[in-house]
Amino acid sequence: MWTNPLKRRKFKNVTVYDPFREVDPAKVSDLNEWMEKASPRDAVALAICNARRKFFEDLHDQSRWLTGDQIVKNAFKDRVNTGRNNSDKAFKKMLVDYVKGVAPVLGKPWKICRYLYLPYCVPNSHWFAVEIDLEKRRIHIFDSLTSMVREAKLGNYMKPLKVVVPRLMKKYVNENYSTSMFTHHRVKKLPVQDNGSDCGLFTVKFIEFSLASLDLNFVQPKHMLMWRQKMAAEIFAGEFDP
Repeated sequence: MWTNPLKRRKFKNVTVYDPFREVDPAKVSDLNEWMEKASPRDAVALAICNARRKFFEDLHDQSRWLTGDQIVKNAFKDRVNTGRNNSDKAFKKMLVDYVKGVAPVLGKPWKICRYLYLPYCVPNSHWFAVEIDLEKRRIHIFDSLTSMVREAKLGNYMKPLKVVVPRLMKKYVNENYSTSMFTHHRVKKLPVQDNGSDCGLFTVKFIEFSLASLDLNFVQPKHMLMWRQKMAAEIFAGEFDP
């Protein structure tokens, strides 16, 4: 139904990511038309879930906090215990699929990657981005509001990743990979959000910019509303411009 003929054609063989490229007006028009007609219970089928109108309303509204299903946190939490018997416990299939590149869609096997990126959610309070360097065995944390999580707490939150990732690497990637615990540090002097609700979008953009080797200092509060609107339109359309 939502196949506006005015939509821009997708680029082929894209090599450059432009985070400031203007959103396709046709995509915005399609989303606005649907939101005007949709009831609160109406939903659209996305690649991994169905999204109701409130999903897109929250994306548009800077006062609203972005939520997620915390797949990574749930997959890792059962492996926090580092006792003797823990090494014999089977990893969840969903987690193994990530390592093998089976999931998510367009995922890559860890054996050809140096860095892993993931959004981390402190339950009901804060999002930050995590970069895992598999070669240097170090976790970098990109946090737009460091006052939300004290350093001692941060270490506890990172422990599942610091313990589980090396074990996954040894079991499914390289049998000679050491299972000793990773280290972590919070990257300093990053842009800071100017409200209490944009941490989710800062997290997304820190990951996108890092993947594209762009300067994280360009992830600024003044761009957040534009990026929210662009993200909503592109998610609804199921197409993402470079």
